[in-house]
Amino acid sequence: MRLDTILLFTFPLMSLALTNPQRFHPRDDLRGDPEDTVKCETSKGSPMVSEVLKAADELKNSKNYDLRCVQGNVFASHCTELAKYGSSRIMLCGWGVSAGYYIWCREAAMAAKRIVDDCKNDNRVGGQYSFKHAPLIVQVSY
Repeated sequence: MRLDTILLFTFPLMSLALTNPQRFHPRDDLRGDPEDTVKCETSKGSPMVSEVLKAADELKNSKNYDLRCVQGNVFASHCTELAKYGSSRIMLCGWGVSAGYYIWCREAAMAAKRIVDDCKNDNRVGGQYSFKHAPLIVQVSY
């Protein structure tokens, strides 16, 4: 298993798909595609904005900046937890062929911050960032 890939999924059944992940999202400039979309799901049960921002900062810090974040969960939620802080969770979700594919962790951080920018309400935030060119979703939730 390569050390430059975050794999938080450990079922041996998926080892072949996860040892050779493929990149879907073609952008490395951290601005996102103008056609990427954000769906807000903020409620009173959503995590605090400050906790989401700390989790996002962990994803883009110098230790994780050039790591791949892989969606490797083909069961139940179809989401892989990438970062957490307090009550916040940043997840990478995808169904079907998206299992085993990745985005750069810094892109997941950018997506989480975009969710904060677009969806914060009463110091809480929740939502999803969908990539136009990838069957992957970054989700911020409790």
